Amino acid sequence: MSESRKRLSVHGLSRLNGGAYDEIAIAGIGMAKADLTVGRLNVQGIGRFAGSVEAGACYISGVSSFLRNLKADTLKIDGVSRVRGRLCAREIACQGTLRVAEDLACEGLSACGVWSCRGNVDARKVKIEGAVRLSGVLCANTINILFDMAGRVRDIIADNIVIHPAAVNRTSLCKTLSRMVGLRPVIRARWLEGEDVQIDAVRARRVRAGRVVIGPHCTVDTVEYSESIQIHPQAHVRLVRNLLTQPSLDSADPAKAP
Repeated sequence: MSESRKRLSVHGLSRLNGGAYDEIAIAGIGMAKADLTVGRLNVQGIGRFAGSVEAGACYISGVSSFLRNLKADTLKIDGVSRVRGRLCAREIACQGTLRVAEDLACEGLSACGVWSCRGNVDARKVKIEGAVRLSGVLCANTINILFDMAGRVRDIIADNIVIHPAAVNRTSLCKTLSRMVGLRPVIRARWLEGEDVQIDAVRARRVRAGRVVIGPHCTVDTVEYSESIQIHPQAHVRLVRNLLTQPSLDSADPAKAP
């Protein structure tokens, strides 16, 4: 086996050099000082990576911190993971907390817990259960957000968008306290655009789609549609526009939305 391709197992506390590895397994606390290229990265415990990491498969069970960029074919998280740079992966599955400081790109993202991203998100399919906070633009084919805590998204552009609260039988301390004081968690958004949009308990400035379903507990400033629209009696919509008979208020650029 060449010196540049090797397997490394860490038990206890260890500092890692950068380089190329076939496999790195951390059981305990591992800290990498430089860039890593690894076929398989397995962290059971605490991992801290000061350089960029490129991995074929990355499995996190515990706590991990990536101070620069992370690129992986498969990323699975059971615990807490923070990426201070960009995150790029084919498939991402998270049970716990995933926080990304810059842009995120993937084909599939499934998260149950807390997911936040400060940059833009480009994905094919996104499914979120729990809490979400997005500061950039989320673009995908299909987006399904099932939330049980208040959250915020800036702009979402997708073919199919579904956003609604979790079922009543999914309980949490936050949901219980919210009901006790008469509060209901909502998702706040600036711009939602797609072919099919179904939302409930959402507060948005603008919704634009071919087919729109506005559920109860929604507050929307403007809804624009081209095919069909349903508005629940308990929803509050200030303005409804049919794009076939009325011109849009502005261009399709979310950045120009009021």
